[in-house]
Amino acid sequence: SSGDDSSGDDSSSGDSDAPVVSNPGPSGTITTSSATLTVTTDVNATCKYGDTPNTPYDDISETFTVTNSTTHEQDLTGLADGTYTFYVRCQTVSTPLVADTADTTISFTIDTSPEETTLTVPRMQQAGVLLAGATMKIGDFLVPSAHAQDESSTDTTSDSTSSNTTSSSVSAGTQTLVKEGYTIDGAGSGPYGSILEGLTPDTRYYLRAYAIVDGAVYYGEQLKFETANACFIATAAYGSILHPAVAVLQDFRDRYLQTNHLGQQFVAWYYTNSPPLAEKIAASSATRVVVRFALLPVIAVSWLLLHWQFTALLLTIFCGTAFYIQRKKYNLTSLT
Repeated sequence: SSGDDSSGDDSSSGDSDAPVVSNPGPSGTITTSSATLTVTTDVNATCKYGDTPNTPYDDISETFTVTNSTTHEQDLTGLADGTYTFYVRCQTVSTPLVADTADTTISFTIDTSPEETTLTVPRMQQAGVLLAGATMKIGDFLVPSAHAQDESSTDTTSDSTSSNTTSSSVSAGTQTLVKEGYTIDGAGSGPYGSILEGLTPDTRYYLRAYAIVDGAVYYGEQLKFETANACFIATAAYGSILHPAVAVLQDFRDRYLQTNHLGQQFVAWYYTNSPPLAEKIAASSATRVVVRFALLPVIAVSWLLLHWQFTALLLTIFCGTAFYIQRKKYNLTSLT
């Protein structure tokens, strides 16, 4: 009888010595395809996990890779989108080996789909976007597009789309000059380029590239550049100091205006009086489109003067052709 009583006391003591499991994780929604199962115990223990509830400890086949202590971890990778539920049980490391008899549940959701943002644009603004795109193409006919890009690698390809998030675009109906922000340029391996819009003239900027891989952020080397005193009206109309049309006007200013007294006086007057007008232009998408069209002849003439060798060649060909046609007409008239 006393042996039976002693056996019952030992069983009760064994149940009370089972590890106490706490702090199960993760939980909620995870936006990557990997997760780390974690639990803690009040004593050193070995923990196992499975996807079937109420399974005895000895029948669970999967053991945490980090275990045999009070902290336990298991990395899971390659998870598809969906909800996952795992059941954990632990057993003491020291003898007598005692396992808990209740499940500790870990449940979380994997959702790697990107968030979709819908921008509703009124019909009039849609028309403005089309006109703006047309003027951009006309401007790019004169000089190539200007991009800030990393050219360190050219043997790989990437599926990238560039969307500037530092300031509102033409379709949003407002344009602001910015001093900080970031761009999103797609995913995959290979070289990337970013269009920096809405840059403030005469400002020093610091920038560096970064990549997000499985939730971890990796940063590149920090770089810096300074924006020059730009044509405020052209910058407001085209949305960026780096736009090729703005660059043409800057080059014209430096070569033909800043090199003489009269041109310097005009530049000083322009910098004093143009910023208020530029702010009004930047605030209206329709006004920006009109100003772009109005600036096209000025940009074209500036480009031709900057490339005077090409302009001289065109004039020579034109004059020679006109002289040849006129002389041929004269000869025909003489013969008749």
